[in-house]
Amino acid sequence: MKSEQFDELQVRNRQRISYQTMFLMLVLILINGIVKECFISNWATPILEANLLIIIPALYFISMCIWKNAYFTNTGIKSNITMIIFLILGIIMVVLAIINENGFIYNNMLNFNPTGIFFVAISLQYWIKGLIDRIKNKNDE
Repeated sequence: MKSEQFDELQVRNRQRISYQTMFLMLVLILINGIVKECFISNWATPILEANLLIIIPALYFISMCIWKNAYFTNTGIKSNITMIIFLILGIIMVVLAIINENGFIYNNMLNFNPTGIFFVAISLQYWIKGLIDRIKNKNDE
């Protein structure tokens, strides 16, 4: 297996993004605790709550890594196949969540699982960033 080498800037960017993501997760947990303690005891099912508290920081981390060129490199066709799988999986999950008979809010609790949006967002951002990089490279030549 070929090992990819990353420069110091990429490593430093990834570390900075990791700290920001950890802080975001702490803030989300704090907000969740305050909302549950002071306002609404159950705003979502426990599994959906955990899903959101994990997906939001993970989406932030992956998005920032893509846009800051921190560890996410284009490995050609393999990357595109992975992103196509992410997109298809995400679209299927979003469609299944939308056609759910209980709707977005059921019994005054959030009922929409955002995991599909997570997969769609990652693949779209990856392709948009690749397109921007290709346009920049053409303009530089």
